[in-house]
Amino acid sequence: MGKWITFEGIGGCGKGTQIELIYNWLIEQDIQIVKTKEPGGTEFGSSIRKLVLPDQHPKLSPFTELMLFQADRHETVKQIIIPALNQGAIVLSDRGPFGTIAYQGFGKGVDLDLIDKITVEATEGRKPDFTFLLDIDPEIAKKRIKERNNSEIDQFDLEEIQFQEKVRKGFIDAAKNDKAKKVFTIDGSKQIQEIHYEIINIFEDHII
Repeated sequence: MGKWITFEGIGGCGKGTQIELIYNWLIEQDIQIVKTKEPGGTEFGSSIRKLVLPDQHPKLSPFTELMLFQADRHETVKQIIIPALNQGAIVLSDRGPFGTIAYQGFGKGVDLDLIDKITVEATEGRKPDFTFLLDIDPEIAKKRIKERNNSEIDQFDLEEIQFQEKVRKGFIDAAKNDKAKKVFTIDGSKQIQEIHYEIINIFEDHII
């Protein structure tokens, strides 16, 4: 059986960069690896991504947003994650269940118990084996986002600092309450290579 690894954090934390780096490192180690993302891991998910990520007015209601993300997650789990795990692969996922708790729960006020119940159904009870949380001050993250290509900025990146603080708190709370205790919280303000080496060490000690 393989392992499902999720990378989490507010926009601008650097998780996308770290996923690419560890993905390439794992390939060099000749380890079977699959990479996916939420939303957009499947063809269906790509359609969902076009619906939920652009800044739009009026905005989707938080509940509608929740259900679209969960529908994407269900298809990703069914089509990509479970088949890959059954083949013994490591699955790297850009976001996972923590993201829903942080953004739709803490950020937008959807009931956390409701989120938990729907997530269990969407994932068929499967939970990530390990989660990397890149924690960063929203002010630093905001400066990073401003340096991005406009096509890479989504509606969540454009939210005010107060929203980002709520989301950050959601990630920290989710990590603290994770009963499996398999969350690795990393200082996202460190240099890219320093974070990469820290992640490599964790993979060597706990995952591969």
